Amino acid sequence: PFNLQEPQGSAQSLGNLTNNEQ
Repeated sequence: PFNLQEPQGSAQSLGNLTNNEQ
């Protein structure tokens, strides 16, 4: 579920997880 496009922003990926799920 992590955004491979943003490997540097691990914390940011968590925030994007909700957007991905939606």
